[in-house]
Parts: sequence; structure tokens; C-alpha cells
Amino acid sequence: MICKKFDIGAEDNLVRDFQKETNTYLDVEKQIKHEGRENERDLER
Repeated sequence: MICKKFDIGAEDNLVRDFQKETNTYLDVEKQIKHEGRENERDLER
């Protein structure tokens, strides 16, 4: 009932869209991994 009332799925979509548009993760661990991958790509150039 709570999930339907507050539409938790819509919140997930909002977070996903934000992360995609800003290239920033709200999850700290994911952000650290993401930054590490970006640094590796920069070093390869």
C-alpha cells in the first residue's frame, strides 16, 4: 500500500535520471568506483 501511494518506482527513475544527467552517483561506493574508472581512462589518453 505504501509503495503504491508514494510510487517508489517513480523515485527510482528520478534517481537514475539524476545520476545519468549529472554523471554522479548518490551511492558513495558506486561514486568512488566510477571516479576510479574515470581516472584510469584519463591515464590511458
